[in-house]
Amino acid sequence: MSETSQPDLDGAPGAFGRSRRRSLRRTAGLLKRFRWWLEAAGYELCESTLALLPAATVAGWGEAIGDGCWRLLGSRRRTVRRNLRIAFAGEKTLAEIDAMTREVFRRSGANLLSALRCVKIRQDELRRLVTVANPELMAEILAADAGGAVGILPHMGNWEALSQMFPLLVPDRPTGTIYRFIKNPMLDRRVKDARQRMGMVLFEKHSGPLEMAAFLRRRGWLGVLSDQRVERAGEIVPYFGRLTSCTPLPALMARRTGATIFGVSMRTTAPGHWRLKFHRLGDSTSSTTACMRLLEEVIRESPEDVFWLQDRWRVRRDNPASLSGRLPRDAIAAAWTRPRRALVWVRDPARAPQLPKAAAGDLLWEYVLPAGNPAPAWLPAGACTHILDTACADIPVLAKALLAIDEAAALPLEFVIVDKECLAVQEACRKLDFSVIIPASGQEAVAP
Repeated sequence: MSETSQPDLDGAPGAFGRSRRRSLRRTAGLLKRFRWWLEAAGYELCESTLALLPAATVAGWGEAIGDGCWRLLGSRRRTVRRNLRIAFAGEKTLAEIDAMTREVFRRSGANLLSALRCVKIRQDELRRLVTVANPELMAEILAADAGGAVGILPHMGNWEALSQMFPLLVPDRPTGTIYRFIKNPMLDRRVKDARQRMGMVLFEKHSGPLEMAAFLRRRGWLGVLSDQRVERAGEIVPYFGRLTSCTPLPALMARRTGATIFGVSMRTTAPGHWRLKFHRLGDSTSSTTACMRLLEEVIRESPEDVFWLQDRWRVRRDNPASLSGRLPRDAIAAAWTRPRRALVWVRDPARAPQLPKAAAGDLLWEYVLPAGNPAPAWLPAGACTHILDTACADIPVLAKALLAIDEAAALPLEFVIVDKECLAVQEACRKLDFSVIIPASGQEAVAP
């Protein structure tokens, strides 16, 4: 064989190279399908096994798993703690917040494992495990015959039991919810089948509002998980007193279709047992602000049962002083009660720091100043200051000092602005999961 006719073993262009690439793609496809099958089979095995066990036993196992996650997952633990500090600032002490954080992990584990069990149980057992605290309110909504209804829900309690129970509560009305596609198509099909076996209509996460509006006009009842972060698609309204981007979908659907808005909470009453409670919308206007107030009421029914593990009030890295989303038409967004704390690490007090331009007016700036220096002339009157050795390069010492500043107030720090030269401060912040903002040259900014 001549040199020019040898097969290309390195995968360069050539028949052999193309054949090998096709073979690799085919192998990768088979491996992916095998992984999908393995995941779906494992899911099915868990469901079937847990369904054979008593509800209290499964919940107890879940609590133990959740407690282990609380001990091992430091970053998630700090996320939950931060969320609870924002939601209950001024209402709970740090010790109470810490106890709530651990209980959130325990309840989340119990609810997750119990949700897997509920997929396989019979309707009579489901009714025994889930009771309704105030069925009269649901009867009022049905009797009013206003058409459809939109239920505002957080990720709370045993959400699988709720999705199975919901159609049983209103058997003469179509019920639906918004569903997020699972990347494993085999597992996605199983989860969809479990949700639909009681008659639940599923809308894809990116379904158009026209489909949901048509469903509500057919007197359907639509459940909307409203505690998720929605970024630029949301409206900026107060949520637990903190301005943030919130889903406008429930208010939008109510305005377009005349549907009634109500809230649903799910509280753990005993291991493996829950209580549903319906909540009335207290505001006569179907606004996003009113919907978020209703969601707060729902969550306060049992905050430990809420899944707080997502970073709900996440800081925008590209522009930390700004908020994602748009202002509502009624401009109620100004009615915030819990500001955002931001810390400025001042390395050179002779130079006024350039701060990101804040549009919402809800930022409280605090300053770390070097010890042994008089207050700089640029410092705003009444500003909160912390005197430290800003030249310190000991990361554990810096982390301890930053943590003390963070816990000096009920609300947590949102982000720390620090020069790019302060590498030790940056590393200390990252160890505490604090967002670090390094001012860029030419960034739009304002002096303090």
